[in-house]
Amino acid sequence: MNDVVIVSAARLPIGRFGGSLREVSDWDLGTIVIAEAMKRAGLRGDEIDEVIMAHGFRTGDLPANSSRAVALKAGIPIEIPQFTINKACGGSLRAI
Repeated sequence: MNDVVIVSAARLPIGRFGGSLREVSDWDLGTIVIAEAMKRAGLRGDEIDEVIMAHGFRTGDLPANSSRAVALKAGIPIEIPQFTINKACGGSLRAI
């Protein structure tokens, strides 16, 4: 059995639906979070073993597997496994 280690995490600021973040695309919001988590850990995209991302309410034009889309945009290679958890507010707890 391999040891599992969380080396970094990041989240977006809390905002109201249709509020101050409404002009920022879903793609950009997700990319900002993944890029910041990698920066905090001092890791490059090719050093990541897996991406697990959760969202509370998917909007805009993100595909169903939004973690794949934004991880690629953040510089994580396509070979790295990624999956998205869609469980509303409980998704972040499930991701951990």
